[in-house]
Amino acid sequence: LSALEPYAQHLNFITLSGLDASDILERVDGDPTAGLCIEDYINPEEVKKAQELCPRTQLIISRLEQEPNHADLRSYSVRDGVLVTNSGSCYTARDEPKYYLPYMADYLRDIIWRVHDKCGHKRSEKIKAILSRWVWSPSLYACISKVIKKCDYCLQYKGLRAFNTSSGT
Repeated sequence: LSALEPYAQHLNFITLSGLDASDILERVDGDPTAGLCIEDYINPEEVKKAQELCPRTQLIISRLEQEPNHADLRSYSVRDGVLVTNSGSCYTARDEPKYYLPYMADYLRDIIWRVHDKCGHKRSEKIKAILSRWVWSPSLYACISKVIKKCDYCLQYKGLRAFNTSSGT
């Protein structure tokens, strides 16, 4: 027990009434991304492969090469062959552009599954909060909802409450 003393000051004890098992050990600072690194979930080479499979993304990249200063393309740039967003709220916490992932890309679904599983099967709102710090996709929110609705763990242990995205837990 003495080995746990340094950690005991950071524990919050809460009652279990009405809470999911995944809510028992909430982070002290309330940050859903505490301890998570983009490198744990996103591989730039895989992002590039997903972008190469999408005609719309390839069109954006080719237009950027032809007209880098075009007004419609201000929010995009290409870094190491990977399309990223770089406007206002599209920066990550480290002031780096977010990866652009194509509409309903298989790789986007893979990332969502990994984050959802690693974060204790949180509902849509928390997964959105985590992923929107690192990636941008025209289908991010729809894809998150589809993935969570197919999660066997959430269906078995949370039932229909897993689809209630308004509470964010």
